Amino acid sequence: MQGLINGIANIFYLYDNYIIFITAVINIIIWVRIRNKIKKGEKICTSVAVKRLGIKADESITDADKMAMKNVKKSLLSMYSLYANITAIFPLLGIIGTVASLVRISENVDMMDNLMVALTTTLLGVFFAILFKAFDALISGKLEDILDDADFFIHQLEVKEGNEDEE
Repeated sequence: MQGLINGIANIFYLYDNYIIFITAVINIIIWVRIRNKIKKGEKICTSVAVKRLGIKADESITDADKMAMKNVKKSLLSMYSLYANITAIFPLLGIIGTVASLVRISENVDMMDNLMVALTTTLLGVFFAILFKAFDALISGKLEDILDDADFFIHQLEVKEGNEDEE
């Protein structure tokens, strides 16, 4: 059992910084994709609003419009959930690196090197957690607006379809 613990500790001792940086790059990519999907969702909602309420009110909203809104909503929800969950693990990655470094202290390895790795991984974990929470603040308001608009228009279209079916 001690060998297993030391093996896991060695993996995180050697590679935790890389794991943190790779996870950060993945989270940045997801954030950019969310931002792009938000822009796409804004265009779709604007198009539907113009057809429903605006200068093109006589144009009918197609099933393709409705499906596009549902797809953007579903995609945004899943990508945002992934982004939020990855953001939440950064402090844990820092703690794992810290614990892995402290477990190695008993191996008669240079204690200062281990403490440096422990502090570095903790710092990186907290730094990226704070950074990605700030990034989250940049998109969460727009994301909520798009999701609310999509829900509103989808509901309106379903009510309209229900009324047309009754006639």
